[in-house]
Amino acid sequence: MEIYEPGSRDTVLGSWRCTAPVHVASGEVLRLGALVPDALPSYALRAVAVEHVMWIKDGVLAHKLMVFTEPVA
Repeated sequence: MEIYEPGSRDTVLGSWRCTAPVHVASGEVLRLGALVPDALPSYALRAVAVEHVMWIKDGVLAHKLMVFTEPVA
């Protein structure tokens, strides 16, 4: 899973491997204080778009979730 800096489609705020499925929908608020270095515990962003990238690697389906964000007002 990649979460992008607010307003960016190029700058990744953070990238994490997930062992379980993660569901994020546009409009949801993401509380990221525990995941982003030097962020306050209350740090939050709103998902404005979600894209799924899929490909085959060594005969197995691989998947990347890309979450684009904006600041929470």
